[in-house]
Amino acid sequence: MRILFISKIKPGFEANLSPIVKSQGDSLIQLGHNVEYYIVGKGFYGYIKLLFNLSGYLKKNSFDIIHSHYSITSIITSLAIPRKKIVVSLMGSDTERKGIVLLLIRAFSTLFWKTIIVKTERMKNRFKIKNTIVLPNGVDFNRFVPISKDTAQCKVGFSTQNINILFLADSSRTEKNVTLARSAVKLLNNPNVILHEIYPIPQNLVPYYLNAADVLVLSSIYEGSVNIVKEAMACCTPIVSTDVGDVKENIISTKGCYIASHDPSDFSDKISQAIQFNSKTNGRDNIQHLNSSEIARRLVNIYSLQLNNTANA
Repeated sequence: MRILFISKIKPGFEANLSPIVKSQGDSLIQLGHNVEYYIVGKGFYGYIKLLFNLSGYLKKNSFDIIHSHYSITSIITSLAIPRKKIVVSLMGSDTERKGIVLLLIRAFSTLFWKTIIVKTERMKNRFKIKNTIVLPNGVDFNRFVPISKDTAQCKVGFSTQNINILFLADSSRTEKNVTLARSAVKLLNNPNVILHEIYPIPQNLVPYYLNAADVLVLSSIYEGSVNIVKEAMACCTPIVSTDVGDVKENIISTKGCYIASHDPSDFSDKISQAIQFNSKTNGRDNIQHLNSSEIARRLVNIYSLQLNNTANA
């Protein structure tokens, strides 16, 4: 199957793509499919180029499936090629869309989009779009594996004398709510507890950071399907997170992983419990169903259904 991924640019990451999009493409390639990427440039000018250039690109290049990621990118894609049926993935950053963008998502889902993928049941309930498919992001179990903490800490430069708390997200983004993590760590009143705010980093180092950490913290206000939490689970790292996206359903049966409120005192208390756990978790066993190869097979089934529906139309 020849597949075109359309996604907005993410500078600083491999191939200028979101790691989530790139990982999904890689998992399809591992199943023997051909995946190419059409990267949408930054800002308004990038969308204008998409609008006017995509049709010409598709005249020169043939694909079985066009899979667009993110709401605004997908809206512009549909305007550029209105007679083509595309697969649309609404991503974590689309979770809190409001006003005109939310209205456009609902309108385009009725008029243009026949196959719509969201990452969680929570997203499905928010958008209230019929025939929406819930397909979470997968985890590369070959890349994200438990590693000796000493080895990982040596690799990333964490001190073995400290209790290392990892915040692996863009602190400048309001929805990531780094203030909560900072306040919670401060309330511990322990100079040996260090909060590491790491972003961005090469993807090949992410497993080392996750294994070097005593606790991963996620203090977000909202999320979609939270890959960093699932990746930490695959590395068997303790986690403290707010109840966002699909985190709760993923970590609820894993000892050493905790859901906290947005109250700094509660978040701090959960970090303390995670520190006291002082062991690897069994998180890897609890997310076997989210192995990226299994998610890729489910995605191929979605593509096949769309192709069959198109052929029978």
